Amino acid sequence: MAVLIEMPVVIYQTFLGRCPSLSREYELLRNSIVSRTPIDVRLAIVVECLCELDDAKFLLARAKISYPLATLYIEEGIRLTQKTFDAPQIEYRKTAFGNIWHFSSNCSHWPTANFVLSKGVSDDSTLCKECVIKPGW
Repeated sequence: MAVLIEMPVVIYQTFLGRCPSLSREYELLRNSIVSRTPIDVRLAIVVECLCELDDAKFLLARAKISYPLATLYIEEGIRLTQKTFDAPQIEYRKTAFGNIWHFSSNCSHWPTANFVLSKGVSDDSTLCKECVIKPGW
């Protein structure tokens, strides 16, 4: 699972400077990129580090020891990744012989018996208009 860690350039530079130059953490940070279009508009420039979850946890352990200010950004990247990964999947249903897919259990036509279940539908599928208006998963 990939983790995107974003941190202000000043935090990044200080953290990088506190990592031994031959360490795994240094190598991970050196592969980061500078972003001029930050997600947080309060920050002028951010550095983005894309790494695997195990590597992010490795960076977090180093940050806790050598530069605690960086831990906030690493923890946030991990938290957002896990939140996205743990998000519930949308369940689509249609009646066994129907062609309209429903995705809201609040729909008055939500199939409860003799239905086909899917975790996704194609772009050309017909979606229930009522489900679109009031999804309420």
